[in-house]
Amino acid sequence: TLEALHQRTLDAAVARARARAPRSRISQLLMFGPPAEVLARSARTAAGLFVQSHHGGAVGELILGSVSHDLIVAAPCPIIVAPRRAEPRSDDES
Repeated sequence: TLEALHQRTLDAAVARARARAPRSRISQLLMFGPPAEVLARSARTAAGLFVQSHHGGAVGELILGSVSHDLIVAAPCPIIVAPRRAEPRSDDES
């Protein structure tokens, strides 16, 4: 099912985060609905919320996406918005 696919994706992402930061307290919760609304609701008991911007390029780095913007306005905890990670350059481009 679609829900099972989303759960597997979430489980894999949480496993990667826990492997990279084993001393961090990381929780997971699969919810459905408008992203900013669902994240703000689930953040009621969070110490903080980390989201990634999907915008790229020089202009995109200066503009928050709608979800990030809505979270900054509505979330009850600190928000960290990380830029999308740049794609690694191949040796041919250096």
